[in-house]
Amino acid sequence: MNFSITTGLIETPYFSHTLFCMGYLIKKHNIHNKIDLKYAIMFSTLGLLCLFAESYYNFFNQGREGGFDNYISILLACPFIFITFIKINTNYNSKNIALYSSGIYFIHSIVLTLLKHFTELEPTALTIAGIIISVSSAYFLIKLNRKAKFIL
Repeated sequence: MNFSITTGLIETPYFSHTLFCMGYLIKKHNIHNKIDLKYAIMFSTLGLLCLFAESYYNFFNQGREGGFDNYISILLACPFIFITFIKINTNYNSKNIALYSSGIYFIHSIVLTLLKHFTELEPTALTIAGIIISVSSAYFLIKLNRKAKFIL
């Protein structure tokens, strides 16, 4: 099940657009107001447990080719994690959180593609390097966005 298209060096994930749309619809139709916080936490936990189970299965399934993604459990986990965080009152600036999440989302596939192309890192090291470089890059993208408005 691959919901992506490769265009040269950069892979464009289409699956994530589904998650963006789900978040938009949850907020637009006030679905988060119809779900109690305790149920949101319960389903978030269930979704995360499913994510770990799916990851475990994918990791030890020797009959597959190439990498893997956790598409099934993400569909359960992400909406309820989103609802949980909407319902929890925080003192954080939501605009900054939105900028960081957008920056990380837009840059992480490029970072991973470049790391795979120019390094021979093992999967765990690749993941850690991808996280560190993506978060750092998002910081600079946000700084650049303040001077010259673009996609963020």
